[in-house]
Amino acid sequence: MNDSKSEDEIIVVTMRCIDSVAHFKDIDKVECGICGEMTWLSANWRGRKIDRIICKHCYDEGKYKDDDNTTNVTEACINDAVKLVREYYNIQGTDEEIRKRMIEVMERKTGEKINIVK
Repeated sequence: MNDSKSEDEIIVVTMRCIDSVAHFKDIDKVECGICGEMTWLSANWRGRKIDRIICKHCYDEGKYKDDDNTTNVTEACINDAVKLVREYYNIQGTDEEIRKRMIEVMERKTGEKINIVK
């Protein structure tokens, strides 16, 4: 997301620590760039370019939903989420069925098409 078309700004939306427990041992805590609340950041983001980290609460209240923005999720995060729902929530179905349902829910909640990136 960016005003200039030359380079996209990478904004990572995270869950606040006060709203969710960490479901993985290997997870980082980082501050929301808006409210300063501590959030969980997936280890999959280590070493990757991040311009801004925003908690879901601030994201939902902000103005990040417009035609210039795209919603992306990494393949690694999707794989971790599938593992999580299978282990902790005993969701039935194949990994591909769970993956498809998760993407459908994310698209419904964001109102946007989700792009899967490496």
